[in-house]
Amino acid sequence: MASSTHRFIDWLFDVPLRSKVLHRLSRAYNRVYVNGRVDRCDIRTNGELAFVRRVAPSVQTVFDVGANVGDWTAELIALNATADVHAFEPIPGTRAKFESRGLPENVRINPYGLSNEAGSLTIFNYGDGSGMNSLYRRKDMEAKNKTLKPTPQEIQLGVLDDYCAEQGVEQIDLLKIDVEGHELSVLKGATRMIAENRIGMIQIEYGTSFQLANSLLRDIFDVLAPAGMTGGKITPEGLIPEEGYNARLETFALSNWVFARPDHPLAWKK
Repeated sequence: MASSTHRFIDWLFDVPLRSKVLHRLSRAYNRVYVNGRVDRCDIRTNGELAFVRRVAPSVQTVFDVGANVGDWTAELIALNATADVHAFEPIPGTRAKFESRGLPENVRINPYGLSNEAGSLTIFNYGDGSGMNSLYRRKDMEAKNKTLKPTPQEIQLGVLDDYCAEQGVEQIDLLKIDVEGHELSVLKGATRMIAENRIGMIQIEYGTSFQLANSLLRDIFDVLAPAGMTGGKITPEGLIPEEGYNARLETFALSNWVFARPDHPLAWKK
């Protein structure tokens, strides 16, 4: 009995091992329980478009980090033609598709991504406009589909706090981050704006890409909690708020989360 107790205690405090077990359990959960219930990639059915439609008319300064071909920005501009959108898309071929949409001049498309420090990194491009493009190679998907062969490309990265200082951006009403696992690094580059309460709402995509980056949803909560921001999950039934982080939330199922202060007049409005 004593040895069993000691083994359990050793496991409990072995963070890398515990994280590995958690990841494996979450993958099994996704396969058995989550997959197939909702098309989580379709913003028309997963609740994301409904959230954008609700908040878009009341926001003015919006950041779209990981803008891809501009679908999300186009939806927002259709609802609020005067919103100032700062979009970030580092892959040239993908960015060209965004630019070809001919959106108004108040949509600024920046030719780089965002991170916790400026510089260059290699991104794995699975095709211009692909939602799989990531700084973290998807070896598990490549093993299942032998036709998936990414093209490594060097991209440039900036820092959100630096960008805001250079461009004179004092307030961000809505910060949307969809960078396939690099979300935590983007937030770490926005510590000043977050600490000074200059970001109203943050929408983050969460999923299996967090596993590739060795990140957890808990990390996002931890970065934002000191600023008084808490999270809620976007679902087809609406935005479901959480009082704080709980391990049961760590499913790695593809989903979108919104973070804001509990008293935000728009974020938690039904």
